[in-house]
Amino acid sequence: MTENNLHDLFDQLEAEVEAASGDTDEIKRRRVAAALEQARRQIASGAVDWQQEVVEEFEETIEEFEVSHPRLTTLLGEAIRMLGAAGI
Repeated sequence: MTENNLHDLFDQLEAEVEAASGDTDEIKRRRVAAALEQARRQIASGAVDWQQEVVEEFEETIEEFEVSHPRLTTLLGEAIRMLGAAGI
């Protein structure tokens, strides 16, 4: 996995977050968007202490969006797998 692959996946996730609809999902969408932004910043900076928090946020989001937004949850699962493969 390259950093570019992860950033491409994050781009796809951001598009899915934007596509998620419904007022009840707004807080959840903001949480996912914030986690993605945090992951991007931390990867760019080379920090190592942020990963578990982002993975946990992604896992919680999968549970919340599993039924209403299956594509988003699939991409989040892929992000978790990619982060794990990278030793994160």
